[in-house]
Amino acid sequence: MLWTEPEDLFVHPKTVALAGSAAGFIRDLEGMPTTDLSSADVSFHALRDYVPGDDRRHIHWKTTARTNKLMVRQFEETRRAHLAISLSINTDEYASEQEFEMAISAAASIGRQAIREQRELDVLTQKGRCAAKPGGTCWTT
Repeated sequence: MLWTEPEDLFVHPKTVALAGSAAGFIRDLEGMPTTDLSSADVSFHALRDYVPGDDRRHIHWKTTARTNKLMVRQFEETRRAHLAISLSINTDEYASEQEFEMAISAAASIGRQAIREQRELDVLTQKGRCAAKPGGTCWTT
């Protein structure tokens, strides 16, 4: 039997556009800063006047002493920037071939949205992490 050279096979699953997922991400020390302002986080943004109900731990005492009015720190919200998608590639776990294809399409749609939002992304299967090669192909490591 004569084997030919390997050929690259590009599989493009059916995907659907998803609404942004950033609203549900938790704050994280290593997250990406956003334009949303918060009264407590790790990314300092500015000082502002104190309003009743502000946490007294965030009062900036040096500025308060200099301006003679209470000033508090305001922060930029940070969000977790890493997303992991776990996909079973064991076809015995699915009721039909169409259900397996739907699982792949769902994972691809979520991954596409994560890439659009410039989030770190890992796709995990039983065989390991699926990593993208230059040119868009994927292999398990």
